[in-house]
Amino acid sequence: MYMAREAEHLDQLRRALGERLAVFRQDADLKQGELADIMYCDRTLVTRIEAGTRSKDRRFWEQVDAVLHADGALLVAFDALDAAEYEYKEQQRQASLAAVRVEANRARRQATQLAQAVPYGPRVLHQAEQVRRGLDGVLHGATMSEAVLEDWERSAWRYGEFTRDRPAGALLMDLTVDLSDLKQAMARCQSASALRRLTRVAAQMAGLMVLTLVKLDDRPSFRRWARTARSAAREAGDPVTHAWVLAQEAYGHYYAEDTAQAIAVAQDAQAVAPREACVGAVLAAALEGRAQALLGRHEETRRALGQAETLLSGLDGEVLLPSALGYNEAQLRFHESNALVHLGDMRGAWTAQDRALELVAPGDYMDRAFTQLDRAACLVKGGDVPAGASYLAKTLLGLTEAQRQGIISLRAQQIVETVPRQQVALPAIRDLQDLLPPSQTDKE
Repeated sequence: MYMAREAEHLDQLRRALGERLAVFRQDADLKQGELADIMYCDRTLVTRIEAGTRSKDRRFWEQVDAVLHADGALLVAFDALDAAEYEYKEQQRQASLAAVRVEANRARRQATQLAQAVPYGPRVLHQAEQVRRGLDGVLHGATMSEAVLEDWERSAWRYGEFTRDRPAGALLMDLTVDLSDLKQAMARCQSASALRRLTRVAAQMAGLMVLTLVKLDDRPSFRRWARTARSAAREAGDPVTHAWVLAQEAYGHYYAEDTAQAIAVAQDAQAVAPREACVGAVLAAALEGRAQALLGRHEETRRALGQAETLLSGLDGEVLLPSALGYNEAQLRFHESNALVHLGDMRGAWTAQDRALELVAPGDYMDRAFTQLDRAACLVKGGDVPAGASYLAKTLLGLTEAQRQGIISLRAQQIVETVPRQQVALPAIRDLQDLLPPSQTDKE
């Protein structure tokens, strides 16, 4: 009865928070769809939040509080809800542990009574063994609580969001720690359904390790983690996760300059995806378009980009928010721009870049930087090498050294290598030497 009252209290807090959001939105003379556009999310998500069926994370409420000039009112209301949810889940966890302790005590009492009431013999040993197995199952095979499972699933989603604004080196360390904890949780879990959910989380977090190592351009480690991520996805039996994991692997092959393998794995990702649109299928189609463009295949590139466009229109909800586990138009426009640069369609690439830079979230340094690097490539390929070099330098200077590490520096170097030999000595090109490893800018 107590837990039911607490659950109802949480529902009331969510509804109250949603109602406050609606009031501030209306005061700002914004429709739900207009607020969704500002927040880079789907209108359905705003509708659900205002109805009290969703609450989102603190980052969302920080941003929407600022957008609607709520002066902290929305953030305070969210923090109250967040604290209440934490308390409720802690109570659930304690109740689950208490149930385990009660069952363990019952099994111990049964064993004691058996020893006192029955003479020693084979039948007694058999009964005692049955009690021991029951006790062992209670102590080591208790069903993991729903709250704990949901917390692991939320952790994977938070890491997906972190990939947009955290340097890969820092993210690598955090992921390593949590994956170690997840491994222990899986070893203790004996519930088949709970273990399947944890395995799906393991596949997602291993896929995020793939992405992180790709960003760092650590090719041997990326390939090892790709195998682990594939295995976990297959064990989880979830085609959505399987497609997403394969898409991450395809990106790794792309940046490792193994174009044929990138295309093959991207096509595998689309093949294992379910019929309905999912993030992995969109990612894979967009990546296939970029890889086909590298090979100069115009028809195949346009087909793959068109498939990505179609699949994106079928996505909704939180998967449209900036996250490695999601996909949105800002990402597609960047991928389209990159493909068109390789095809030599500079006008189309420029248009896609304008749209990508308009849509990309402010803190998403990776996609913003890559789009700007494509802009620099357009300038260089268009013959304005000084302007391209200046734009490239400005982009790199806008990043920290940790953010530049890995594939961003690799992409910058690829652009420098397209500069005609007679223009390599230009001051604008020489100035890039301080921003890239020495060996990368040595063209002599």
